[in-house]
Amino acid sequence: MDPLDYFFYPKSIAVVGATDDPNKLGHELTTNIIQTINKIHESDRPILYLVHPSKERINNIACYQQLSRLPKPPDLTLVAVPAKHVLSILQECAEIGTKGVIIITAGFGEIDQKGKEMEQQFLKIANKGNFRIVGPNCVGLINMDLPLNASFVKTPPHGFISLISQSGSFGAANIYRMHSMGIGIQKFINLGNAIDVQPHEILEYLSRDQNTEAIGMYLETLQNGRLFYDVSRRITKQKPIIVLKAGRTHEGQKSASSHTGALATDYRIFTGMAKQARIHLVSEEVEFQAALSVLGLGNRESTGCKVGIITNAGGPAVILTDLISEYGITIANLGKMPEQLKKQLNPLVKWTNPLDLIATARKKDYHAATLALLENQNVDLLVVLCVVPTFLRMTPTEHAEGIINAIREFKDRHSQKKPVIMGWLAGKIAEESRYLAVSEGIPFFTSIKEVASAVKALNYHIIKKNKASPS
Repeated sequence: MDPLDYFFYPKSIAVVGATDDPNKLGHELTTNIIQTINKIHESDRPILYLVHPSKERINNIACYQQLSRLPKPPDLTLVAVPAKHVLSILQECAEIGTKGVIIITAGFGEIDQKGKEMEQQFLKIANKGNFRIVGPNCVGLINMDLPLNASFVKTPPHGFISLISQSGSFGAANIYRMHSMGIGIQKFINLGNAIDVQPHEILEYLSRDQNTEAIGMYLETLQNGRLFYDVSRRITKQKPIIVLKAGRTHEGQKSASSHTGALATDYRIFTGMAKQARIHLVSEEVEFQAALSVLGLGNRESTGCKVGIITNAGGPAVILTDLISEYGITIANLGKMPEQLKKQLNPLVKWTNPLDLIATARKKDYHAATLALLENQNVDLLVVLCVVPTFLRMTPTEHAEGIINAIREFKDRHSQKKPVIMGWLAGKIAEESRYLAVSEGIPFFTSIKEVASAVKALNYHIIKKNKASPS
């Protein structure tokens, strides 16, 4: 059994610091675990042990006063107690033979030298007791394959993107943002101060996880760059890795060091390593989210990335064209306009890329243009922009409906999909269309920057995949 299976697929779980007090993290942690494992068939459900020094029952589950009183050693122990008690809890873990420990508690190496010395004591106990540690100073982990939410982050929907984060709050923020964009999570782990289990070990584990199709990672520090490079280079031949590396500047590196108590990795060195390892390195949250979204929903099987653009507003299309071109991505040559399309579109529409359908374009225009560009052999990836008109009695969703119908027709004709990205520049007016798009598995964004970042991510993945494939 892989040692990390005890974290992601435990047969038994102990929560030290379980409580029914909603003002304590142990309550949210306990509640999330109970709510998710109760969805597992009873025959496969992990045994849950709650540890509290004085409570007899929490949520109608019997409590134990100490770990040493458990009937069997748990595979996974979560520690959510005040910092002063963590050392003695870990000693109990070593004595009873637990296999994995997640230390939720903060207040160690990220605080001062004394805290770092305490972390070294944790490691000595773990080595002696033959168990691994995630944390301290972390929010826990999630495995929606079971499902198991062993964290105090709200439970996300099931998906195929796995996240590794050195910041619990940033990890949670991305999970919530992805949820709003219709993207689920496969696995999530917050490493916190990462005194034991390291990013490259989680990467290696996720590389073998058949349910993980892409990996997103937020990094501040890196203890073993060589191992990280070797593992990443192997994985990116099969699965995309998107990394947001914080600490690009001197001040940012100082902030990263104070966050986890570790030395920040030099950004220039990391950039060179990422390039060689075929990692898609991004520098801001917008790029990170867009990349995760397009790889989580989009069809990644395209063999090229020549882009076709449809719009009803010239300005946004020009801005998008600039951004895409600056990334070195090709704007497709559409060739000759299909005769049938001439009859369907407004005579004022010019057959150029971007294809501007003008402001009066309606559902039928978007349908015809989308189908034409999907059929166009020069277009590998289609981007459809829309500033939703609020005139001529147009409905907020008719343009999205036209696109979705065209995508369905194309798929029925050819038994295949071509990547499509939708960009709706309409604020709250876009919400109904977002729901329709996400329900169809179409990446949907509400800013030009997000759309461009999504195109960049998909292009990067296609290029790296093709280079990695044998000729």
